[in-house]
Amino acid sequence: MIEDFKVIEDTYFNGRQSVEFKGIYEYKTHKVKVTIDVDAYDFQSSARVYLFDTNNFEWKKMDYIPYARMSSLQKDERDCEAVFYQTKVKSNGEGLREKERKALHKDIKELLLKVKNIL
Repeated sequence: MIEDFKVIEDTYFNGRQSVEFKGIYEYKTHKVKVTIDVDAYDFQSSARVYLFDTNNFEWKKMDYIPYARMSSLQKDERDCEAVFYQTKVKSNGEGLREKERKALHKDIKELLLKVKNIL
């Protein structure tokens, strides 16, 4: 995905009215989690990155992308969002169209770059 990040897990799944992604990565000595939720209602969508706190054994939110700036919510020339919440997706991402996959990967990459810049 991005240099210096080792993929531990990356899973796509459908929520009740959404397409979601969860990725866990190793960066240097840190564990990082990315969650993206592309919901039927834009304002309920989210793109967040967390760092695992080994002292308290919990994920702490590091940063996020405001839903209005998420690549996966941007509209194309036909006024259609990049990722459609109705897409039926398998855990490996199968079912996503190429433009949907690219938009999600753009959000993932932006979140991982935020981690790299902070750490």
